[in-house]
Amino acid sequence: INPDARQTPVEALPDDVLFSVGAGELKDQDQFVLHAIAQAIKRVPYTVLIEGHTDNQALLPNSRYGSNWELSLARAMSVVNYLVQYEGIAPERLGVAAFGEYHPRFPNDTPPHRAANRRIEISILRYE
Repeated sequence: INPDARQTPVEALPDDVLFSVGAGELKDQDQFVLHAIAQAIKRVPYTVLIEGHTDNQALLPNSRYGSNWELSLARAMSVVNYLVQYEGIAPERLGVAAFGEYHPRFPNDTPPHRAANRRIEISILRYE
């Protein structure tokens, strides 16, 4: 790890902006949000990290994902795939992290807190 690296958050998107409950595929109608973010990403030459986060609630028994970690990875990869396939961002500029339920912003003690913990974070990484 480079101690001189700086991480600049671009956006933290709540999961309901891009995904249906328990789903890892992007909702078609909300991809315009990612389009706007992609325009900002295209203006800088730095690496972009896409992070997936969830709350600590168990997934439904019929979920296609084995854990919240897998769900957070699927969501982060859906964003990466969109940025590469539809926005033309070079894949070598993108990184993915799946944190599952393990990096909450708030305690998972209320519905609003759990909702805030379910998110995609997009950060620009600058190395100096």
